[in-house]
This record gives sequence, structure tokens and C-alpha cells, in this order.
Amino acid sequence: MKFHIAYRTLFRWVKLYKEKGEERLLSTYKRPWNRAKPDLEEMIVEMKEQEPGLTVRQAKKALETEGIMISIKGIWGIWKRHGYAGFNRENVSANFTDCPWTREAKKKYELAKWLFERGSVDRSAKILNSIPALHENKLLPQIPDSLLNTRRQIEKIGLFFGKIPVGSYLKRLKVLYEECHRRRLYYSILIVGLLEIKALSWSGKPSEMLNKVVELRKILKRTGNQYSYSLFAPRLSLLISEGFAHAGLLTIKQASDIARTCRILLKRRKHVSPFFMRDLGQLYAQLEDFREAKYWYLKSIGRLGDEEEKITKSFLADIFTIKGEYKRALEAWKNEELDHWGSHSKMLRIQSMWSLTKGMPHRAISLATEVLASLEKEAAKGSMFGCYFTIAGAYCSLGEKARARRILKRLLPFLAKNQLEIVKTIIDVILSQSSHDEDSIRLGEQFLPTVKLALLLKAGRYTRALSYAEKKGIVAFLHRYIFFFPDVITDLLEKGKPTSLPRAMLNLPVFRKEIPVFSVKFLGNLIVYKNQKYLKVHSVRKKTQVAPSDKCSSEASISPAFRVRQRSSDGVKLGPKDTAFLIHLATAKSRHIALDRIYNNFWPHCKNPSRNLAHLLVRIRKALCLPSHFLYIKENRLYFDCHFITDYGEYLEHLAQAKAFSTAGEWTFARTEYLYAFSVFRDAPFKKMYDNWSENMRNTILGNLESEAITFAEACVTYGDRAKGLGTLQKISKIVPYSEEIKDLIHSLVTN
Repeated sequence: MKFHIAYRTLFRWVKLYKEKGEERLLSTYKRPWNRAKPDLEEMIVEMKEQEPGLTVRQAKKALETEGIMISIKGIWGIWKRHGYAGFNRENVSANFTDCPWTREAKKKYELAKWLFERGSVDRSAKILNSIPALHENKLLPQIPDSLLNTRRQIEKIGLFFGKIPVGSYLKRLKVLYEECHRRRLYYSILIVGLLEIKALSWSGKPSEMLNKVVELRKILKRTGNQYSYSLFAPRLSLLISEGFAHAGLLTIKQASDIARTCRILLKRRKHVSPFFMRDLGQLYAQLEDFREAKYWYLKSIGRLGDEEEKITKSFLADIFTIKGEYKRALEAWKNEELDHWGSHSKMLRIQSMWSLTKGMPHRAISLATEVLASLEKEAAKGSMFGCYFTIAGAYCSLGEKARARRILKRLLPFLAKNQLEIVKTIIDVILSQSSHDEDSIRLGEQFLPTVKLALLLKAGRYTRALSYAEKKGIVAFLHRYIFFFPDVITDLLEKGKPTSLPRAMLNLPVFRKEIPVFSVKFLGNLIVYKNQKYLKVHSVRKKTQVAPSDKCSSEASISPAFRVRQRSSDGVKLGPKDTAFLIHLATAKSRHIALDRIYNNFWPHCKNPSRNLAHLLVRIRKALCLPSHFLYIKENRLYFDCHFITDYGEYLEHLAQAKAFSTAGEWTFARTEYLYAFSVFRDAPFKKMYDNWSENMRNTILGNLESEAITFAEACVTYGDRAKGLGTLQKISKIVPYSEEIKDLIHSLVTN
């Protein structure tokens, strides 16, 4: 009476507490009176698990033979509650683990959430395990696997797709797959197997995918020779996955036939899930039928959740990029924050490809290098070729064809090992020295459009290649390939015929031979090449005594200390400030530098720095044999219409490639790239150069070299190659002699 509670209510509460404890008292869910007994319900669930294609009528007949009478509606209700039937056909999840909320699931979930928030993780997990099928939620991922039953673990792993590293994701799936096999839970095997196939496609393992498809197809036909209608969704998902595997193995005809079959199946159905529309779009994208892929992507948009909608937009951005509509691709992808495999560096990849089209090869190289260094494990194998090809294409656009070919050639062993046959075929066409005739082009019909496009350009059929690229929506590939076959463009330009290429691309050195490209090597003594020909340019480090006439006279009068000394059989000699300026010019991120920035760095206290700069430019032009219109001052900025590449850029590229291989789990290839990177250093840079920019740049470069050498040595120890790590550190210690960390690590490796 104190709490104004009726006696009957209090009695019922006490009884519930004595029977099933606090959880039953807190739960407001009451099992319906007409629901099947728990033992019978468990039996009917087990029947579906052991025979995934079993229909309700077949189940009813099987139960009747054992003397159990239950209606079709009753069986259907049990399967629906447990997530085997009753899916929303218009929005069935691609992983088949997301079921609609039932009243029982909702009530028990709220109780489990309440207990979890109060620290009762075990009791919360116990409540969750009692739910027949659980809708997607934020609580389940927070519960340890050890506390969850098999069904909850399957639902949990479905929520983690695209969220955790693919390697650990596959390991967890294999453990679940073996557990389901041990218990003969064939329906669960089917679901886990489909998730595993999707993860394998991200890992670039088409052979393993195909083997898994064959294994799961046997489970689909467990009830006879025909596929069960109730398993249409898993069957379609398996069929699309098989198409992915065949496309990866370059068995294009089989993949195309599968895509056509899936298209017919979806067109004939009244209710089609947008997840399957998107999956089919991905298959068509894999087959490089981007028009059809775009059609299915657009059909799925508007019917997915926010997160899934973002994923589809990222796929659309890929279509626009490949079509050459880079601006549209960036607009489709901008402001989208997506935590999914392969999405984190997509914006940079698009910008990198666009930079080449805009005639900015240095920016393309810089962005592609940045992407390589930051690739996620899931995207490493699939994205590496694109970055490599962008870098190689950029060098080719600068007339450095031999260097571009070396970059692609170094990738071939990695492609062969990982069965990336499409990419390997494209590189083989580009690197091949033989010309390709019409027979080769007809043979290319069995491959993908990108391969045929490369064959057309190799054969000199540019007009036909352009028309084919526009028809197939692969203009971006034309933009990347064309640098390897410049003769077809220069021939058209000489004849005054249109090329349909952007004007910025046509102004690149590969098409305009008169534009100089300088290779400046400053990681050691200065070495300069002009259009791959050695220039006799040397850096002089000792000053000549000069009688100063005023505060800046030694510079204003073109002092011998900083001028081009003389032209002799030994070549042109540059002073430290001239050398520092040349390196500053070569490493600039854009093709113009603000004059104030130059003045503040090189002549911070001079009354007339413009005169000093004018004399310095004369010396630089003379040393580089560079006409004045390629290096000039305009509107308070210094412009240069020539191109520079540096050995420091080469070092960063090898380093990024090493990190990408390491991320992909390919230490052998990563080790080679690390060694290439370290071999670029001949000595410490910027010796006897004391301007602020040189000092900062020296510290940046040597600090980076120090940290990367230590990382490499530690990785060598991990992979059992201590001698190589020690030898590398000893060489680097001569360039960075002041590094205590390197000395300590060398001592540790020697003594241990």
C-alpha cells in the first residue's frame, strides 16, 4: 500500500523474479499463447538450416510423417522470426543477415541495451542470444564474440563488412565457416560463404572466389537438381560473384554470359532489391561496360540507406572518372565521408588523373605518390596499378619514356603473383616492341575494351581508338595511354588535323619537343640533365675573397662567389646560392614562385634584391642553356615554362611504392623498393648552403631518411633479414652521422 501497487501485480512480479530472475522482471515481452513450443520451434529451425532450399510445404509434410501437426502459416512464422523467410523483396540486404524488427526482438534488444549501459555485458549478451533474429544495430558490434552464439556472430560479421581490415575479416569468416560446417548449419554456411566471396573480391583473389562459388553451389542444390525458389536472392548473389571471378581471371565470355543472365533475371522480377542492382552494376564495371554499370547504379540510388547511398555514389564517381569527366566525378564525391574499403584515397586518385589532363604532370606524380603511401590494405592491390600508371604516364608526358617503362616493368612480377591478368595484359601491350596489326586487334576482342584500346593505339589507329574510347566511355584510359604512343598525335599536329585532346595535354614536352625538361639531382653533388643529356654544371662550395663596396656589394655586382664562373672544358660552375636557387626552382610545387618569397629567403637584408635576382637569373639561364622566355618575371612572380624532375622526387616515389607493397603484405617487393629509394642518396644534400629554405629542406630530407631507414631495418628484423637491415643502416649513418637513434639501432643489431 506504501507504493500504491496492487497485490496481484506485486505477486506476479515476485513470481517472475523467482522463476527467471531480474531479466524476466525487467522485460515487458510476453510469449504469445498460440506460439509453438520452444522444442518444436528449434526443430523447425534446424530443418531449414540443414536443408536451405526446403519449402514450407515440404517442411509440413516431413513433420506430418513424424506425427507433428502444424500449419503452413505456423512454419512460415517461425522461419520469419529466425530470419530465414519474409524478407522485404524490394530491399533485401546484400549479406542476408539484416532482418526486420519483430516485437520480441525490439523488446529484448532494449533490455539488453539497458543492461550493457550499466556494465552488465554478460547478461546483455545472454539476452541478445535469446533473440531469434536481430536487426542491424549499434550494440552487437560492442559485444565480444566469446559471449555470442553462432547466429549473433554471423550477424555481427555482416555489420563489419568494409569496416575492418580485410585480412582479419577473412580470418574471422573462416573460423565461422568451419564452425557452421562442424554443426552442419548449411544455411548459415551459405550466408558466411557469400560474405567470404565478397571479401575475397576486395583482396583480388579470383581463383579462391571461384572455388568457393563451386562449394556453395552444392549447398544451393541440397534438395535436388533444381534451385529452390526460396533461395533466389543467395543464388543471384552467388551468380554475380562468379561473374566477378571470371572477369578477374580474364575468362571474359563466361563473365559476360553471367552478367547477361543476371540482367534478364532482374528485368523479369517485379520486386528487385537495390543491393542486387548495385552488385550487377559493379560486375558490368568489372567488364568495362560502363554505360550498363551506370544504368544499374542510378536505378539503385534513392532506395538505399545513407551509408549505402554514399558507397553507390563512390562507384558513380569511378564511372565519371573513367569517362574522362573528372570534374563531374569530384562533384559526385565531394563532401562524402565514407568509412569503407578503398574510399579514403578516392578523391586524390581522381585529382591525380585529372592533373595529367590539365597538363600538370608534377602534380599528378605528387598526388599519385601520396595515394600510394596512404593506401589501405583492402585497396592496395587494386589501386596500385592506377597510381603506378599515372606516375609512369606523367614521366612519359615529360619525354622520359625509358623511365616510365622501367616503372611499369617493375610492377609485372607483382601482377603475375597476384593474378591481376587484366593489368598485366595492358602493360605487356605497352611494353611490347612489336607493332600490332589488324589480326592482333581482332584478337583483342576477347579481352576487355581497355586492352583493345591499347592495341589500337599501338597499331597507330588513333582516330579509330578515339571513337572506340568515346563509345565505350573509357576516355580517361585514352588520356593515359596516349603518352606512350606520341607519334600518332605529333603526326596529326604536323598535318594540322584535330586530335580532340585538351590543349594543356598538347603543350606537354612529349608532343612539343622544344620545351626543355631538366633532371636535377641534388642528393649529393649537383648533377643536371637537359632532355636526358648531361649538362656540365658543377656546384662550387668555396668562396673567393671580394672587397665589398657596401652592404650588398658582393651580390649586387655579381660577385665571383655566386656567379657562373666561366665556361671551360670542365663545364659551368655555380656558387652555393645559385645552386640553392636552382634546387628551389626544381622542387617548386607550381610553375611560378612569388618574388617576395625569393627575396626573403636569399636576400633578406638587401636594399635592392631585384637586381640580385636579375643577375642570378642570367647565370641560371646560361648554366642551363635556357632561352629567356622560359624563365621570366611577370606581375611580382617568377614564371618558368620548362619542367623539372629531381632525384628527391624519385626517392619519395620509391618510398611510397615500398609502403604500398608493405601494406599489401608483399615484403619482398617492398624491400626492393626501399633499397631503390635509399640508393638515390649519394651524399647529404645542401652542403655549404645556409639560406633558410635550404636549411629547412635539409632537415626535412635527412629527418625523413633517418626515420624510414629505421623503419626498414626494424621490418628486416621482423622478416628475418637482419644483415640487410644492418648494412642499410651503416650506409645511411654516413649520410646522417649525427643520428643517435641509428647508432643505437646499429649497436643493438650488432650485439644481438
